Amino acid sequence: MGTGKTQIGRVLAIRMRRVFIDTDSLIEDSVGKAISDIFAEEGEERFRQIEQECVSKATSRTNAVIALGGGAIANEKNLKMISRAGVVVTLEASIETILNRVGRRDNRPLLAGLNRDQKHTRISELLKARAPFYSRADIRMKTLDKDTPEATVGKLIRQMERWCEDR
Repeated sequence: MGTGKTQIGRVLAIRMRRVFIDTDSLIEDSVGKAISDIFAEEGEERFRQIEQECVSKATSRTNAVIALGGGAIANEKNLKMISRAGVVVTLEASIETILNRVGRRDNRPLLAGLNRDQKHTRISELLKARAPFYSRADIRMKTLDKDTPEATVGKLIRQMERWCEDR
């Protein structure tokens, strides 16, 4: 959440001449509802089921850059599907950076209704709980506020090239 997955994914897909797939958009398109509405009306468990179906659909495509929602990789089945599909990249940002990027809006279901301090605590808890899954990515990269998405993608492509050379 708030690490730049969608922006960086779009730029990466253009640079690599691939299709871009955002699983959050797939989820919303498949059920005709915003993610926040799915959480509110059907709960997180149902959301995660729909998310897994959409990850399966996304990973069945070839030549794609796929941006997963922040919690998708914390599902073992999703992690296995995405790992089989290609290079897994985890984008990282500090809690403060994430909070600055998403904290002003209240459309994030896992942060809805919380004040800034509570959001800080919640983001910290989420990152800690998801860390074992994020650590299994092939490439882990920090996104910095000072870098443009294009600069970040340039760095990421160089890391991906090194990763491929090491295989």
